Amino acid sequence: MALHLPTKFPSFSSKISMQLTSMKSFIKILCYASITLEALSECGTELKCEGGALVLHVEAKSEGTTNGVACETTLNAIITQQLDTLSQTQVEKVTSQRYSLIRRTTILRTESGYELNQETTENGQTYSKLVTYTRKSLESFISEGANLVLQRLIVRKGLPIPFETSALDTDNVPCMMSYISLGERNLTIANTEVTVFGIERVLHSKQNIPISWQSYFLSDGHLVLRVQVGAQITVRAKTIPQLFSHEEYMEESVPSKPAFDWKNDMQLYSKYLSRKDELKADYLLYLRNNPVVKDMLSDFIQALLMQKPDNTIEFAMEFFKSYSVHGLPTKVFLDSRV
Repeated sequence: MALHLPTKFPSFSSKISMQLTSMKSFIKILCYASITLEALSECGTELKCEGGALVLHVEAKSEGTTNGVACETTLNAIITQQLDTLSQTQVEKVTSQRYSLIRRTTILRTESGYELNQETTENGQTYSKLVTYTRKSLESFISEGANLVLQRLIVRKGLPIPFETSALDTDNVPCMMSYISLGERNLTIANTEVTVFGIERVLHSKQNIPISWQSYFLSDGHLVLRVQVGAQITVRAKTIPQLFSHEEYMEESVPSKPAFDWKNDMQLYSKYLSRKDELKADYLLYLRNNPVVKDMLSDFIQALLMQKPDNTIEFAMEFFKSYSVHGLPTKVFLDSRV
């Protein structure tokens, strides 16, 4: 199948990354999904993501048997909500009567870029290699785990495509990866016709021929069909999955407070009058026992009316300094009767 690509795709720019920041609510819904697919060659695939407040935990598993050869791949990744990969572990197993292969590949993000550690056990013999990548060589890096989330965001939130990112090819060499829209088409699942949206992901290896996957999703992000171009296996859903739904909550009702009409409550109004009379009697008793207070207030009012200061508060402060036992200096003429 010939693949016609434009000479240059837009990059996975910061503008697209910024759109991911505002998709937290959808990401959280997506990350509790469980999607089961079935291949025509008895191969199944299961996807599950678990979301947290700061990072996403992505898990994927694919297993099947073809011509007596059992294949199994598991993926475990930790990515941020901007799809930056913090860590990813991918384990590939191939077993038959005369051959066995286990390849474990771990990618860790470091301060300077990424570190890849791969351990391969083939027929009992183990080989290992360690590769480091700079951030520049893997700028806008989309790992396999991040790709699982990104494709669903493209469908659900309408991220603009085509665009290109950096990735690792099958030999773990940095390369360009492009996303192309395949548009909408009708697909029959369990005798029911549904509308799906297709995305083609192409891995442009510098050493090998390009590898292409075509995936089709429902409008809510469910994967229902996946085809690797050139391969004979087609993976598709057996039944129509239940659409994702937002949980809606009613606004919390605020109980209305009863009107507090104390004036019409005979008991409360009686307590109010009793307390009012009690306070008045207490004030009058204090003034009767301290006649100097009445003289102080009388002198202050008289001085205030005589001098008519612009700043009444400052005048009061200076006036009452004269009554201090420490003999504080004052700036105003206190004897208003002179």
